Amino acid sequence: MAIGNFALSNINSSEEIVSRDNYGGICFRVALAFAFLGASLDCLTVIGKEKKWDDIIQKFADNRVNLIQNKITKESLRFDWFYENGNQLNKIKIHNSEIMNLVASSADEEQLQKYSHIILCSLGLENEKSVMKKMNNKTRVSYIFHESNLNNVSTEDYLGFFEGIDNLFINEEEAYIVANSSDLQLAGEILSKKSRCFITLGKKGSAVFNNGKLQFKLPAVKTSEYNAAGAGDTYAGGVLAALSLNFDLRAACRLGSLLASVTVNDYLTNNLQKLLFIL
Repeated sequence: MAIGNFALSNINSSEEIVSRDNYGGICFRVALAFAFLGASLDCLTVIGKEKKWDDIIQKFADNRVNLIQNKITKESLRFDWFYENGNQLNKIKIHNSEIMNLVASSADEEQLQKYSHIILCSLGLENEKSVMKKMNNKTRVSYIFHESNLNNVSTEDYLGFFEGIDNLFINEEEAYIVANSSDLQLAGEILSKKSRCFITLGKKGSAVFNNGKLQFKLPAVKTSEYNAAGAGDTYAGGVLAALSLNFDLRAACRLGSLLASVTVNDYLTNNLQKLLFIL
């Protein structure tokens, strides 16, 4: 199961009213990677009431990805972002933290106990601790980190939290912040003492650490265009999907890199028709 944000945004220009659909969120990208590879996944998330979600839900279901219909999915959780001269203004109907609170509070203990592996998609530390308390203590946990989680939370708190994680996905800059080190080798050693740590390095690829040691590095898949937004999430989803299909670790990371290269090419980003075509 993956738990996190699966959002639909409505973006407006200040000069003229222009709306476009933006399908995003960490949980969305993880789900898309699982759908790509035909791996089974349940997602506990939030979905707006807009009719166009029906097609998306069905497409994911056709590819073995089930978006769980909890009470929160009955609410309309449509973001309204406002742009002025290309700069995003801080005006949204529902703040991301509120959505994460809704997702976490809807995670039922009996429901969570059924899963042997749960993917936490950056819910915020207190929400993540709350969800983990409801899990079976034998449940494997993968965690996709986001720098926004450090708001009002110390890096020491997260280092302690990581001790209960089996697989940690974090980008290079975030790794340096949390580990308080600008050296990749040292940061990887610190973050992988208790969990296997996947550090994404942008155009340089990725590095995998385990038990305080570097296992291997992989180069990124070359691409003609580059928009890094969401690439790390897609990489994580691809790795975890491949591992669930019994690929070995190195092959799983190669598949994650391949899917991330599709993301940086903008092939998936903000375009429903392309999404439906791919699936």
